[in-house]
Amino acid sequence: MYAPFLKSTVPQVVGRQGLRNGISVDSSYREAFHTRSRAEFSAKMDDCFKEVEEIDYWIDLIIAEEIAPE
Repeated sequence: MYAPFLKSTVPQVVGRQGLRNGISVDSSYREAFHTRSRAEFSAKMDDCFKEVEEIDYWIDLIIAEEIAPE
């Protein structure tokens, strides 16, 4: 596990990263609906899926490291 002095900052860092990913999903999703072609739409939706996968990673980390109670 983490050093005791880091225990309070780890949840903050992970939480901020999750928030950034969530905002990125929203902005990419909105951009996808303002594209000019199917290829551009597909690329923007791929960006959304990548961000969702990263959020899933952070959630797995939170659970595995017991950063937050269930």
